[in-house]
Amino acid sequence: MLARPALVFMVLCGPLQAGSTLRVQGRDFSLSLTQPEGWTADFESVGQIANFVLYPQAANWRDAEVVVFARVLPRGRDGSLEAFMEEDQKQFAGQCPYYESTPLELNIRGERRFLVRRFDCPGVREEILAVTEVPGYLAAFVLTSGSGGGLENALSPLEEILSSFAWERRDAERPEFRQAPSNHPHPPGPAREPDESGP
Repeated sequence: MLARPALVFMVLCGPLQAGSTLRVQGRDFSLSLTQPEGWTADFESVGQIANFVLYPQAANWRDAEVVVFARVLPRGRDGSLEAFMEEDQKQFAGQCPYYESTPLELNIRGERRFLVRRFDCPGVREEILAVTEVPGYLAAFVLTSGSGGGLENALSPLEEILSSFAWERRDAERPEFRQAPSNHPHPPGPAREPDESGP
């Protein structure tokens, strides 16, 4: 559901062990969030869907019971949270005409406001979309599962991810930033450097 233009990221992180802090840099921003204990972060295999994906221990994200897709999206002309949520709801309805949608309150600590909504396609798929505004962008997180009821078990990790999310603007020009060729459909594999600061 997050079919939007791709951005190029550089990932700065320590070994991807439980509880590590992930730091991600784009052209003019950096963000950080906590990787929940027992979850894996993948920055390389979902470039056409999202900027990165987080999932509980499994061989890969496709085998996981639940996954969290993360995407940073340039804000359009009407870049409000409500407009984004409405557009996302239309996309979900196009895939599942008999869907159900409800607002959702999560236990998100901190001052950042997330607009959160749950989408259910009975017998097919369940999703929770959380989106927040940051300068020039929207940051969207989609927790998704099959129809097995896995979302409830993943609410606490999702709340941890959203509560830890931090955003910082920075200078657009950084020598270590790798720009994708203009004809490249999605970002190249990210650069990785050790994170000496810990979680």
